[in-house]
Amino acid sequence: VLNNRDLPCENGYMQAIATTGDGREFTRDDWLWLHGAYPSANAPAIDGKLQEWESRSAAWLFYDYGWGMNRHLMQLDEGGENFGYPPYTIDGRAAFWTSYDKTNLYLAIRLQDDQAVLENDNGEKVVVNIQSESGKHSHIRIFPDTKGGGMASLMSGFDRTVLKPKSSVTVNGPTTIGIELAIPWAVLDVTPATGSLVRFDLLYTDVDRANGKLVRGTLRWAGGASKSGYMWLR
Repeated sequence: VLNNRDLPCENGYMQAIATTGDGREFTRDDWLWLHGAYPSANAPAIDGKLQEWESRSAAWLFYDYGWGMNRHLMQLDEGGENFGYPPYTIDGRAAFWTSYDKTNLYLAIRLQDDQAVLENDNGEKVVVNIQSESGKHSHIRIFPDTKGGGMASLMSGFDRTVLKPKSSVTVNGPTTIGIELAIPWAVLDVTPATGSLVRFDLLYTDVDRANGKLVRGTLRWAGGASKSGYMWLR
């Protein structure tokens, strides 16, 4: 899987074993989440339309309450009780892709929701967490809207940067929301280099109306990982 340029490695189990000179063993377990970011010869059109991304395999956030081999709860982070199975559709899931050039990291996200709530900072939300090699943490909060844009802000240390996402919303069964965003490497304190790993995680908060109030549930891409997943610059 790691040698396949198109496939992310998700929900992989790792165990490290260290043996001392006197024969004692110490183990450490964790879950591996790894997706590839691909060099972009031409910057993608930041317009919220994701056709140019969909030829490549996406990384996914989803859940499955089915019993047996298809049971998947690893990515339920918070409010799992608010994710259900509406008739003949889905409650909420997300897919994402990344690419880059020497200036920007490009992020494309597709959300699918049975009843999307797009109300500025009170509705559907995506949070991206990135940590540079120097240890600098960056948190990007994205709120799509129905007007082709939305709000996005990046907190890196004590610095706040306003970003300009583009979104597209279509309704054909579940609502589908496309989001695209360019994130400057300089703000992230990352120097892109082929083959390097960057700590990366993405969370999607699905907002629904139930019994006259808003309820929320959050899916985390690197579910179960002790710290984060990784973005591999290919």
